[in-house]
Amino acid sequence: MKWLRDERGVSVAWFLVTMPAVLIVMGLVLDIGVMMLRHQQLNSASDAAALAATDAWDRDYWLWHGKVRIDAGRAEGLARTYLAKNMPDARMAEIRVSPSNRVHIRTEMSVPFFFLRIVGWSEKTVESYSTAVRRNAM
Repeated sequence: MKWLRDERGVSVAWFLVTMPAVLIVMGLVLDIGVMMLRHQQLNSASDAAALAATDAWDRDYWLWHGKVRIDAGRAEGLARTYLAKNMPDARMAEIRVSPSNRVHIRTEMSVPFFFLRIVGWSEKTVESYSTAVRRNAM
């Protein structure tokens, strides 16, 4: 039974068996890493948009009443402008301005997968929530 002890070709067989699994894991790591990077970038762009929206306070109201009040229409315009400049492929899903001068923003974007398309996943939508506040003290 010499053929049982003959180990020629075992490394080739091992390579052919394990290589698809290694490639799938590497693809998963790369695609998830790109998704996490884009999510972090979306968080930063969303924070910048929310902070920019707090600059839409009504200056005339402040002069007459001594209190800051955010104009919701201008706040939305500023937030959309800053989001478009910082992350053009993101979209503003929701923006709310509360009476306490808080701007709440929800943004989202689709992150395409490259390697995970093999298993049927083409993209993932990531979301970000940001809040900024304009205080009354000037």
